[in-house]
Order: sequence, then structure tokens, then C-alpha cells
Amino acid sequence: MSYDPNNGFKNMSDEKKERLKNLLFTEEYHKNQEKRKTTQKRKEKITKFGVVGFIIVINTLIFLPQWFSASATLWMYETLGQSGIISGHTGNFSFQIWQPFTSMWMHGGFIHLAINMFVLWSFGRSMQTTWGNKKFLLLYVLSGLGSSLLMLLFSIIYAYPVGVGASGAICGLMGAMVILQPDSKVLLFFFIPVKIKPMIIWFAIISFLLAVTNFNFGIGNAAHLGGLVVGYLIAQYWKEKGNLYTTFI
Repeated sequence: MSYDPNNGFKNMSDEKKERLKNLLFTEEYHKNQEKRKTTQKRKEKITKFGVVGFIIVINTLIFLPQWFSASATLWMYETLGQSGIISGHTGNFSFQIWQPFTSMWMHGGFIHLAINMFVLWSFGRSMQTTWGNKKFLLLYVLSGLGSSLLMLLFSIIYAYPVGVGASGAICGLMGAMVILQPDSKVLLFFFIPVKIKPMIIWFAIISFLLAVTNFNFGIGNAAHLGGLVVGYLIAQYWKEKGNLYTTFI
């Protein structure tokens, strides 16, 4: 049995045709079809925006108080920023158990925020499409925690000042890309095409050398290294389980 918009259902009696028309082409049927289309479009919009978009929004909203209030900035750094076990700051900067998580949602300035969110948007969208929102967020958060914990270890040696930023979590995405899309290319300095695998390997080596020699220039090299390693290991684990290209964990 088939349906032709011009001729109606073929190979059916007139009585059955009339019954099907009454069943399928009522006003209520058309309303339900419109609702389904509207719901599907809404879901598609949410999927396109996805967890990457939500992460960008959250980071931006958390940064806004720092933009308008110096006292809010100081409180956020003291309370939410990643203080070292042996802090490089005097005053009320001391390590708290929640800081490895909260510090990954803060930033030290507008340029810091803008660069991190641009890199997140550039790397994150394709990974979000492959993994789905939940799996992507899991790797992002675990990479951020791993970067914070490595910063804590280094703070015992070098008494790091307070650290903030999403770059450790974002480096986790970059480490995972070495497993997920090793032959993909990125534009280094926005115009030099390079394969991502050798670029990330060199980035990890440089981050390690700068971290162990304490040539940081205000950059959390230990955090970058921690995020890279955690992201790489998680993606490698998923690959071994056969779940690398699925939404299953």
C-alpha cells in the first residue's frame, strides 16, 4: 500500500480510504505534527549549542563580577581560586578542598577568558558531536581536576601563587584529540597548518620543561601538562574499551 498526495491511497476500497482520511488528516493530527516539528527544531538548536556553549556561558557569567568589582575579584581569588599548598601569596590565600573544581571556571582577565573560550569553541564542537554532551563534560571536568592537582603538587616545591583558568581542562581536550583525530590539522598562530599530534607532543614537552624549571611567566604550565596527560589517558582508555567514537563511556 502506498500513498500519493494527488490520488490518495492506492489499492484500497473507498470505505477504507475515507476511514484513513478521517483518522490521519484531522485538525488534531495536523496540530500534533506541528508540535513534533517544533520540538525537533528546538532539540536541534540545543544540540548545536550543546555543552560547549553552556561552558562558555558559565565561564563568562562567573567572570562578570570581576569586571565590575575589585572587592568581588579579591574574594573570588581567595575563596574559589586554586591556592597552592604552600602559597606564593600572603594574606587569606589558603588551599580549600573545593578549589581544584571552582578554579577551572575563573579567569584572570578578559583576554585570558577570550583566548580560552575561543580555543574551547574551536576544539570542542567536533568532539561534542562525536561524544555527546555528557561524555564531553566528563572528560572536560576530569581534565580540569587533573590539571589542578598537578599544580598542587608543584606548589609544594615552588610555592605557586593562586591559579585560575579553564586552560587545564581545555588542554585535556587537546590531549584527547591526539587519540580521537591524530591526523587532523589546526592553524598554528592562525595561519600555519600543522598536524595536531606532533603539535601537542611538542606542547607537552615545552610545558613539562617550563614547569620543572619554574619558568612560568605567569602561565600555569603544570596545569597545562596535567590536563594534557589526563585527557590523553581517558581517551586512550575509551579507545581500548572500543568506546572512543561513541557516546557511551
